[in-house]
Amino acid sequence: MIANLRMWDMLVGGLLGNEGTFLKQILGNDLIE
Repeated sequence: MIANLRMWDMLVGGLLGNEGTFLKQILGNDLIE
C-alpha cells in the first residue's frame, strides 16, 4: 500500500511540479517518508 501511495505521490506531485509533497500534505510526513 505504501509503495502505491509513493507511486501516486510522485506521479501527482510531478504533474503539479512539486514531486513528493502532494500526499505528504494530505496524509502527513510520517505516513510517507
